[in-house]
Amino acid sequence: MHDVDDSNREYDASDAEQVQKRKTKQGRKNKADLAVLTGLMASPDGRDWLRRKLSDANVFGSVFDENPVRMAFREGERNFGLRLWAELQKAPKDLLLKFLTEETE
Repeated sequence: MHDVDDSNREYDASDAEQVQKRKTKQGRKNKADLAVLTGLMASPDGRDWLRRKLSDANVFGSVFDENPVRMAFREGERNFGLRLWAELQKAPKDLLLKFLTEETE
């Protein structure tokens, strides 16, 4: 088997070797992301930081504004928050439950 130098060729989804390399690389990234997220959720300060980011993005509220430009900006912030929320749901269930149920000041 020869090495595929992905930087010098276009991605070919019909090439099983390229597909496998990309899946492997993405799998490593996903594991690393989950480890970082788990570390954040394991500490009270990390959970507080995550709550503030979700709140800042107005994930669970309305972004409506009569000014369409301001509303579009807020929707962009909310979109980021929704992606973060989706990542949080991949965390270990005990940490997610703690995140959702602990009292905040």
